[in-house]
Amino acid sequence: MLDKSIRQHILVIGLGISGRSAARFLLNKNAFVYAVDHQIKELQKLPEVKQLVAKGMIVIEEELHLDLSTIDFIILSPGISKTHSLVKKAEKIGIKVIGEMELGCHFLTQSVLGITGTNGKTTVTLLVDHILNYCKLATKAAGNIGAPLTDEINKNPFCSKNFVLELSSYQLETMEQKVLDAALLLNITPDHLDRYSTLTHYAASKVKIASCLKSNGLFFVQYETWKNFANLFQNIAVQTYGYSKNASIYCDLTAIYHADQVFELPNALKGRPSHDLENLMAAYALCSVKKIEGKRCIEAYSTFQKPPHRIQFIAQINGVRYYDDSKGTNLDAVICAIKAFNAPIFLIAGGLHKGQSFGSWIAPFLGRVKKIFAIGQAATLIYQEIHPKISVEIVNSLQEATYQAALEAKNGEIVLLSPGCASQDMFKDYMHRGQVFQQTVQSLANKEKIKNV
Repeated sequence: MLDKSIRQHILVIGLGISGRSAARFLLNKNAFVYAVDHQIKELQKLPEVKQLVAKGMIVIEEELHLDLSTIDFIILSPGISKTHSLVKKAEKIGIKVIGEMELGCHFLTQSVLGITGTNGKTTVTLLVDHILNYCKLATKAAGNIGAPLTDEINKNPFCSKNFVLELSSYQLETMEQKVLDAALLLNITPDHLDRYSTLTHYAASKVKIASCLKSNGLFFVQYETWKNFANLFQNIAVQTYGYSKNASIYCDLTAIYHADQVFELPNALKGRPSHDLENLMAAYALCSVKKIEGKRCIEAYSTFQKPPHRIQFIAQINGVRYYDDSKGTNLDAVICAIKAFNAPIFLIAGGLHKGQSFGSWIAPFLGRVKKIFAIGQAATLIYQEIHPKISVEIVNSLQEATYQAALEAKNGEIVLLSPGCASQDMFKDYMHRGQVFQQTVQSLANKEKIKNV
């Protein structure tokens, strides 16, 4: 690992957000930094990359014959698989390969909480951060949420705040430090099967968070996840949360029960299971480690604003409600979004396929989804696997899908963007996709206003 007594030579593979943050961090530590990326010529045009080069980062445009003999260790960006040729080459000659998150963890002395799972990571990370700060425990959210850990350490190396880290399976692949005071595993549903050979392989990458716990660290797992993947939790001490009375933290849809605590749910969450309720249970589990009482969690929850693009209400036009769930990038997330409504839905779905079968949508969509407008690379596959059991129409763009849905939807019905796919075939990222949808809906609203003048 980084030796402060000598200027080490470190290779960064991938100059995305975390790769650039790691390079910046290492340059500030006086290391020799080299960088490779398959899009390096385009990336070199970015002001941020130009600044890193000005600080001393050496960009290597031809990586095929790169000599690794002088490299002390490698930082691998999370979006790049460990099957990368340079990683394989490094492993053969004994060079350590870690990620940006692992690099940052070597410099942490603060209390750290970790969160992973397929769906809800960002919302729960922000909710835990919100509750702890509401209760006067200075906390900073970082990691997969968009704020790289090494950037946060760079900004204030002597920061006394707690950290709440959102950890993706990709980041966990290269983590080894036993740095977490407590960890939370929300759920595991099929995702990233273009990178992982099986669902069990993917699940194991999530359960790996347990190996990052301190010796006295607590591990909270959604009850259904623990039950469904029991073989992966052998010899791991687990506390569960969920709707089962067998869970360590139990909810009966009116209150949450934990040890000697009982606290009533807010009215909006009573009566039926929901992703919002599960997020609250999960956040409470982690906050309980910091001795936060349930009633205080409920108080804080009442002032929490969910992040955008997560079943976000956008507008009501002619009695039709429009919702942006662009963050719904896997099949189960879309099913959860569909179940959140009690009205007929026109669904906009599709994008970059991630390896799952869309056939799993048929049963939960029946009687709920009137029609799917399919976009992007996965559109044809959605049509082949679902139509005619659920009506599917292939359209050329998100804008066209929105306009067509607006023409067909009636008063009291819903138009929902919940793609179930990655965005990079048509957009920069899921946020860009959501912004385009919101702009399109707003244009519809403006046209309607003009018509009514």
